[in-house]
Amino acid sequence: MAHQPKAYKKFVASAATATLVATAIVPVASAAETKSFTDVNKNYEKEVNYLLEKGITQGISDTKFGTDLPIKRGDAAIFIAKALKLDTENAKDQDFTDVNSRVAGAVNAIVEAGIASGKTESTFAPDANITRAEMAKLLVNAYKLQAGETKNTFTDVNNTWDGYVDALLENKVTFGLTDTTFGATQNVTRGQFALFIYRAENPTPPVDEVKAPEVVSVSAINSNKLEVTFNTEVEGAKFEVKKSGVSIAATVEYNAEKTVAVLTKASGDYVAGDYTVTISDVEGLETVTKEVKVEEQKVAEIQIIGDAIKAEGGQSAKVSYKALNQYGDDFTKKASLQVTGSDATNPQLDSTKGLVTLTKDFTANNAPKEVVLTIVDPATGVSASKTVKIADAAAVASFELSELTYPKDKTRVYANTSEAAKIAFTAKDQYGNDIADPSSAVQLISSDTNTAEFSYVKDSDDKYYIKVTTKNITVAKDVTLTAVNARTGAVVTKTFKVELAAEPTSITLGNISEELVAANDTVYMDLEVKDQFGELMEPKDYATSADESSLGITGTAPLAAGQMSIVTDKYDKNYGKLKLEPTAKGTATLVATLGGKTVTKSVEVKDARVLSEVVAPATGSTVIQGATAKLGFKFYDQYGKEIKTVANTEDMTYKITLTKVDGDTDSVVLVTTAEAASEANLNNISVTAANGLTGSYKVKVELLGAANKVLSSAETTVKSVANNVEGLTYTVDAVENLTFDATNGNGAVDGTNPYAKVINVVGTDKDGNKITINPAQILNVEVTGDAQTPYLQVGEVSTANAGTKVDAQEGKWVVAAQKLADKDIPAELNLKVTLNTADGVKVLTAPVTVSKEAPKAQEVQILSKAVSIDEPTKLAEDYKVVDTLTFANRANALTGTEAEGLDADAVFVTVKDQFGVYKNVDAKFIVNTPSLISFGTSAVAPAAADGFYTTDAGAFTLVDGGTVAQFSADKKIKLSVLVGDKTATLDVVIKAEIAPTVTTPAAASIAASGNDDVVFSEELSASSKTAVENAIKAAVKGATASNLTFTWNGATLTVANGNTTTAATFDADVTVDITDLFGNKTTGAIVVDKQ
Repeated sequence: MAHQPKAYKKFVASAATATLVATAIVPVASAAETKSFTDVNKNYEKEVNYLLEKGITQGISDTKFGTDLPIKRGDAAIFIAKALKLDTENAKDQDFTDVNSRVAGAVNAIVEAGIASGKTESTFAPDANITRAEMAKLLVNAYKLQAGETKNTFTDVNNTWDGYVDALLENKVTFGLTDTTFGATQNVTRGQFALFIYRAENPTPPVDEVKAPEVVSVSAINSNKLEVTFNTEVEGAKFEVKKSGVSIAATVEYNAEKTVAVLTKASGDYVAGDYTVTISDVEGLETVTKEVKVEEQKVAEIQIIGDAIKAEGGQSAKVSYKALNQYGDDFTKKASLQVTGSDATNPQLDSTKGLVTLTKDFTANNAPKEVVLTIVDPATGVSASKTVKIADAAAVASFELSELTYPKDKTRVYANTSEAAKIAFTAKDQYGNDIADPSSAVQLISSDTNTAEFSYVKDSDDKYYIKVTTKNITVAKDVTLTAVNARTGAVVTKTFKVELAAEPTSITLGNISEELVAANDTVYMDLEVKDQFGELMEPKDYATSADESSLGITGTAPLAAGQMSIVTDKYDKNYGKLKLEPTAKGTATLVATLGGKTVTKSVEVKDARVLSEVVAPATGSTVIQGATAKLGFKFYDQYGKEIKTVANTEDMTYKITLTKVDGDTDSVVLVTTAEAASEANLNNISVTAANGLTGSYKVKVELLGAANKVLSSAETTVKSVANNVEGLTYTVDAVENLTFDATNGNGAVDGTNPYAKVINVVGTDKDGNKITINPAQILNVEVTGDAQTPYLQVGEVSTANAGTKVDAQEGKWVVAAQKLADKDIPAELNLKVTLNTADGVKVLTAPVTVSKEAPKAQEVQILSKAVSIDEPTKLAEDYKVVDTLTFANRANALTGTEAEGLDADAVFVTVKDQFGVYKNVDAKFIVNTPSLISFGTSAVAPAAADGFYTTDAGAFTLVDGGTVAQFSADKKIKLSVLVGDKTATLDVVIKAEIAPTVTTPAAASIAASGNDDVVFSEELSASSKTAVENAIKAAVKGATASNLTFTWNGATLTVANGNTTTAATFDADVTVDITDLFGNKTTGAIVVDKQ
């Protein structure tokens, strides 16, 4: 460790839940949600909640805390000022020229309190990221932390920051990045800053209040679970499970006291053998590795359960059994058992269902009433014997209806809805056992089929319920469901009201997204819409049309028709709001009339925003000869709002003037067009310091109106300096945390490797001013040291083929790491940079620190836009998070085309790693609701490639190699994608599915001892198979129903006539309602064709 405090203190975990290293982890759901932030995981949950409760911050939006974003100096000032409850309103003005009204009070307060200082006497740099070293000073001064006797041994902390870092270590606020590095110059994220404030305000208890943690035991408690027991509460530990040196993916979950961690294998069971479990990252506990043995699973107990229940027709009976392993787990499907039975009942085991089938005519007079069964495991000798009774076939004896449940966000049954409600039920047989599917015995009758229909449906957990489907009615009315038990004659009913679909009946015009609205602005107004029941409506229920009149909204100029609309794109952050696009100045009156109520709101629209003010950068620029520098001019409109991207303004031009102050003429050359009518040029005001010339120039920018009247002007100073300026020194920035990517640009230095880093040379004059160095002055870069060259690659990135390279690397020297298969990269290497200066060639050196970790997913999102190689650390500005894909039909799903809500037919699985790099990856989705889609049948196995996919190019497809996929129409098929240990979810809805049909019906006559097939387009549900058999048996003539046997093979039914003398005939078509495995229904299908 980097230091050792005098006394051990309880570890304040930087992660709220354990992680596994080098393994794939499926996250465990949190017991408590952090507000509604989607970017706060367990690592930050407690600390972010603490800041919210204290009113220190509210996040960057309603759904985002900005956990991984660097915190700005201005925001850090606000956090500290609020945490300490400083008087920000009356604090002395520190006269900083670069702070705005949002941060000024907090900045003034912390500077007045001596907690922080500005970057210069006149600037605070509120928009600059705060470094870890600056953070140390800020927190130590804020909370008056003392270092005691603690001394850090970090190699990257200089004398300026030593004392502050010592104090943080002593008080357990942070611990450094590694044993030797603090990361002094690295940025602090908002999530990390929340951790640090929490720890500063909640010091850890002294040693005598806690136990030093120890690992008590590691054991196998289950076929797929290992248990690690500690002697005290532990959080933040990392676990790595290995077998024969290979890491095993597992999930981690603690008990409530945080003293036991259970490591559950991510998929399947632990294979028998010896394992090691390594526990690390626990304060006060050295990394420890424990051995644990997982035994081969074996049968420890066999249970024969209940009586043998006769099947319909009495030709067989079934009894349940179960095999348990030594851990008490159900081992039935994996056990190879043998069974014997008395009375020639020919028992057969079905391990997939845990059933023994006895085959005999149990309707005969001499049929046994009891059978002795014996089940044996030959491998262990474990056995079970039982005399089982032969009981009557199970039938529905009781049936009860439960209360209605409504779709998400609904509180009543609405008309014209495919699934307006669900009704749960309880069906039991005469033995008290639950009957999952009572559809063959209990008929559902609607009191008004023009209003509502009822049907049995199976949900994603394979549990049946009654679906309520409502029709398009004009008047709300009551409907009664009557359920009739055909076996007992018992009747149960349930009456409920079907309401007309929810519709907007009142509206409130709310706040506008900008305090000031100008002509040609695009702003958004909040809408609060309620239905006829007084309940608040979701945008999905009212934002179905962009036409504002659909909500009874009208307006006067400059917000008349055509200048406002309702946002209907569910992926838009302004979904459901009123979009306002005024084109002229004026006061508009918006009127909204719904349900006989009228509300109005006035909106004042100011003159269109125009470029009105230019402001010079706070300090001048110094540029090495041959280098080009962008000058930091800022631009504002007439209302004081900064214009980030300057556009052309009518009746305005600009002029940029260079005026020599001293030195050589033309030593500074303007790159930007000096004078033009296109103000867009002002977005990149740049100058070049001429080679061989030295001097100072004033750069003046003027905004000109009519008759070239100067509306605003500002100027800054640019110095062109040679490399022999007295006192000028050169350094090469250390290259930190360099990594390699074996799958994308491993070691590449051509601009296509997002992990390569720019080699940056900095010049400093005698006054400490930093000077821009021309990258062209770098003559060569090489890696120094014996046998070190293979680990790093260096090169100069050309500027050709712009748009195919990382923008920041073009025209620069870069260094990249490459992983050699048989070697580990050394932790630290060195660069030798040969620099051409005006007074001769200089040789500089710089360390390169290579991360020991390969890129690993930290965040996975499903987005509508691809990441660009130009800026691999940013997402596209107009991206949308895709949570649902809705296709009109199967054909569109197969090709991934015409998905609702997407601007283009593209879906990208985007991964962000710990180095901040985003990548699009190929992915196959995991189907989380297999009960809603099947890629195979009982006769046709699914193809290995079947499933949902997307490529790194965004091509989303459904692959159905066997062309037998079935799915539930208009249901959310829930998918997830797993990258490393991070997941993202996606719902796919395919609105229309083809209902099952009869491809080939049976003939009207089946010869004696003959058979015929009924071929369906797809496999039917179990209840439909029973219904088809019953319909054929009910209609047969000649041969009797008992002569018929039915054999199903996937979508084919073979009907065999066992009568050896008489044909089975049918004098009319046999029709029956059929449903497939997922509830898609065809009414009146002909299964026997009289013709």
